[in-house]
Amino acid sequence: MELTKEKQPAMDQLQDKAQLWNHALGFIRSMSFKCAIELGISDVLHNHGKPITLSELATFLSIPPSKTPALGSLMRLLVHSGVFASHPQQGGGEEEGYFLTPTSELLVKEEKACVSPFALLILNWTMLVPGHQLGEWFMAGAAAETPFDMAHGKGIFGETNVRADFNELFNEAMASDARLVTEVALLQRQWEMLRGVRSVVDVGGGTGTVAKSIAKALPEVRCMVLDLPHVVATMDEEQREGVEFIGGDMFEHIPPADAVLLKWILHDWSDEHCIKILKHCKEAIPTKKDGGKVIIIDMVVGVTTDISISVESQLIFDMEMMILTPGKERSEIEWKRLFHAAGFSDYKITPSMGLRSVIELYN
Repeated sequence: MELTKEKQPAMDQLQDKAQLWNHALGFIRSMSFKCAIELGISDVLHNHGKPITLSELATFLSIPPSKTPALGSLMRLLVHSGVFASHPQQGGGEEEGYFLTPTSELLVKEEKACVSPFALLILNWTMLVPGHQLGEWFMAGAAAETPFDMAHGKGIFGETNVRADFNELFNEAMASDARLVTEVALLQRQWEMLRGVRSVVDVGGGTGTVAKSIAKALPEVRCMVLDLPHVVATMDEEQREGVEFIGGDMFEHIPPADAVLLKWILHDWSDEHCIKILKHCKEAIPTKKDGGKVIIIDMVVGVTTDISISVESQLIFDMEMMILTPGKERSEIEWKRLFHAAGFSDYKITPSMGLRSVIELYN
């Protein structure tokens, strides 16, 4: 009995050390996930149509035979993480058969809801380097607005403005997220909230994925996108698909419309910046009585469609916003303060987008 008492603290320390190792080596999980996207493993599993053995997977991926065991280690971790799944092959063979999970189905390139471009943006070196300077940033006072500024000498939107490759990566990522949002919105008939409005402007709408979806669902609604001139300049006439693209700055002016849409915009900005944007939104729309509204698709921390999974993701995103932007993810109390400061009289939150909610805001 005494021997057990003496050993228990040491065993606890070993468990604590394992937990610390998991935190310190968590980036390996992210890099393995990135590797799976770059190799196109989800596409191979999807096209194969049935569970695939490691040797078959290596052949399809053109992996040299000497690296097949390493591919096995990669798949073992990704199966353990829930990205892929496996089971023993029928017939009693030693090799397992790998197949897609609902998570990895979202990485298949030919699917509308593919999120691979968004994941590749998050895991791009430009986005990762600032995280190394988080501790230094905390100690630096107001010397740098964000760790991203500290690492690159400019903010994230300044970087998209001067680097065509990063701008393209960023736009592809936002478009992939927008496609997922529009798929959910169409399934849940979310755009019905726009029924009866004559016009909508998607502020910061990038290449117009959401606006085009609204235009198809509600052809009677005039759909506009407001974004920075260098973003709008990438859109030729054929790509516009009946949506008007307006080059401008939301901090200066938002075109008049019955409804203003802000999808994942406000979490990029400080409270002061958000109040300025929201005041321009208020100026752009009619009163609630006349059908005016602002529609915000963003996180409300603590409000999700699945509390058991999504709250930690919201907290991680909050840290990501701290690293990349002057913004943050906000609780309902924090959102309410912004709305009142901008002069809005009423709002409604609908948790219908997983991590994110739909907020309707009225004059």
